[in-house]
Amino acid sequence: MTSCTPTIVAIKNQWLHQQVEVEHPTPESLRGREIYQSLSAAQTVHAFVPDSVVLSENELYLVDFHRLTILFAMMQAKRIRDKSAQAELLEFFAQIILSKPCELYVGFSDGQPCAAAMLTEHDQEWLISDCVMLPNSRFARQHDLVNAIVAHKSSYCENPKTVWLETSQE
Repeated sequence: MTSCTPTIVAIKNQWLHQQVEVEHPTPESLRGREIYQSLSAAQTVHAFVPDSVVLSENELYLVDFHRLTILFAMMQAKRIRDKSAQAELLEFFAQIILSKPCELYVGFSDGQPCAAAMLTEHDQEWLISDCVMLPNSRFARQHDLVNAIVAHKSSYCENPKTVWLETSQE
């Protein structure tokens, strides 16, 4: 991450960490959290200036029920190639209980899930993170997905002072 990592990144990481802090977490979800933490260590954060976009219906969904949570988890598992690690990452993300300060999004192209990301909101800042995309015709670049999420959130919420984007160093 950058040498001056915004506080909002720690808030997002703590929220995710707590998702498996339950009475009887599965061993797979705990290993999935470890995998996620190693993936997070390879991320950088920078300010993002969104472009204005027009959203079409059925392109981007705020995750608000379990089936979309599972689709989000399935997309997140695609971040790595190893099948057993994918299963553990899937288990970790499937445990998510939807709550503030984080929101999950799933993007669709031609009726198929093709993108996923998380938005964390804190102190008039938004962090867009955990962007995963499959080849598709709607979200050709990560910025397309991020702009769509910002447009969606802005449609019912005051714009933040700063939008941060967490991306892979690769």
